[in-house]
Amino acid sequence: MGSYDIDIDTFFFLGWKLTQGSLLYTEHFDSKWPIVQYLFVPSALLGSIRSHRMLVFLLNAATALVLARSVASLGRSGWIAAAPRFPLPWVAAALYLLLSQKLVGGLSGHIHHYANTFLVLALACLSRELARRADQRTPPRAARGWLVAAGFWLFLAAAVRPNLIVPLLLTTLAGQLWRFVSGRRNGLATDALVMECLAMAGGGLLGALLTFGPYAFVPDGPARVWAGAVAVLLEWSGQAMQDQGTTLHFLRQMSVVGIAGIEVWILMILPLLGLAGWVRRVKGHGSGGRLLLLPLLATLYLLGLAISFEHTHYWGHYDLMSVLPYTLLIVSGIGLLDAQQRQARSQAFSAGIVLVLSLILAYNIVSAEIWSPSAAGQRSSRLAATARLAGEWSLVRNHLAAQTPDRRGFISPQDFSLHWQLHQDASTVGVHPSWSLEPYGLSASWATRRLGLAITDAQACDQLVAAGNHTIVWKDTDRGGRHSESFLRHCLATSTSRWTEITARVGLSGEDYKLFERQPRSAADTPDQPMPVRQRSSTSAIERI
Repeated sequence: MGSYDIDIDTFFFLGWKLTQGSLLYTEHFDSKWPIVQYLFVPSALLGSIRSHRMLVFLLNAATALVLARSVASLGRSGWIAAAPRFPLPWVAAALYLLLSQKLVGGLSGHIHHYANTFLVLALACLSRELARRADQRTPPRAARGWLVAAGFWLFLAAAVRPNLIVPLLLTTLAGQLWRFVSGRRNGLATDALVMECLAMAGGGLLGALLTFGPYAFVPDGPARVWAGAVAVLLEWSGQAMQDQGTTLHFLRQMSVVGIAGIEVWILMILPLLGLAGWVRRVKGHGSGGRLLLLPLLATLYLLGLAISFEHTHYWGHYDLMSVLPYTLLIVSGIGLLDAQQRQARSQAFSAGIVLVLSLILAYNIVSAEIWSPSAAGQRSSRLAATARLAGEWSLVRNHLAAQTPDRRGFISPQDFSLHWQLHQDASTVGVHPSWSLEPYGLSASWATRRLGLAITDAQACDQLVAAGNHTIVWKDTDRGGRHSESFLRHCLATSTSRWTEITARVGLSGEDYKLFERQPRSAADTPDQPMPVRQRSSTSAIERI
């Protein structure tokens, strides 16, 4: 199976729940919009991380081909500079595939891949619209059809990763402003510009209907989707969070991400030289300015990402959202640099660029992954460090799988891989370790009550010892709080059922996983039912643990 991001377990679980007819926010919660659940249904049906990785790799390869066609179309329309024999589209495809697979979270098959695919599909639609606009025989209505499609894909990208809302707004506003200014010079009517904006908005509305429409047919669906997709996320972002950095900090962070030991800013040196040289040429000749529009939009996109990170949250795999703008910046800059070379040197320069990129790709895939002794040593060290954990996980899984149907129920609040692999529901509303027992320290509100999130200690205990759970799987983490073993033992001690630790009996060391089993009730035992909150230990008692 290998290592992968723990978020993937949540997405697999949600995809499996949808095959059982359960929409996100109705029984369970995660801080994603419903489209993520839809997208992971194929992977959940395939049933393995390896299959999911292969699916995502094929998706990235197909997306790279679409990007190559889009770059070629933009080159023919005069929006990207490239020599006729320069394979710029294939450089774009190779860069996209390389960045997609080798940045943090790439091999895990994270949701950013889907967002990037939707962005590339939107770019493809816009490139077709620009090509049709250049063909004066094309009716304006046909061109607006591509804008509707572009708006549809852009909304889906933002629905997968709401962090994209800010960069997409910035780039859309800048693009429309350029369209307005250039259109006024060329006699473009204002109503035509308005119709183009409405066409993209209409496409976005279609995307919203696809994403949220199913909730119209679910009891209490509209209220739940508002609570889960909007209200809780606003409360989460608005609470006091640890200062993670400024916009400039995140711009720098995105510039130092590495592939094959080479940071992205190094790959940007030649393209930036091309952009700087073309700016000087535009100032001197007053023409060719529109070749700078795509790099400008890509830069604004990166700025928007940094702004969104500053005001929300940031983890390393978020850098995957910078794959497309970096690819477009690099290929645009290379094209501009190539266009400024003397004709006799153009072919040699182009071949040199392709050679450099090819060497980087070969070094990353072959040398760094297979032949490098240091890489091999690091892999061995990582494997040795995770071998014990994998062995313990297998013991836990085998024990749970061997239970009879009436004893199959369990909860594993720190490791949801067991739930999706064994096709067993979870009693916690939150189905990610960060949301299962202590959802980011949120306070009680209309939204948390509507969703049923475990805000109080009593609610967390009730979800842990729910009547359907025969076993509790407790994984050791450094989260503390309600994820500490002391909190679990408090919940078990105040439960109406009798619980016994079976860690040693299963063969576990107890360093990573511990198992607790509900014991059969005797005739003298009190019937098992949820304990009223007022009967539980006081909050101060919990705090003393």
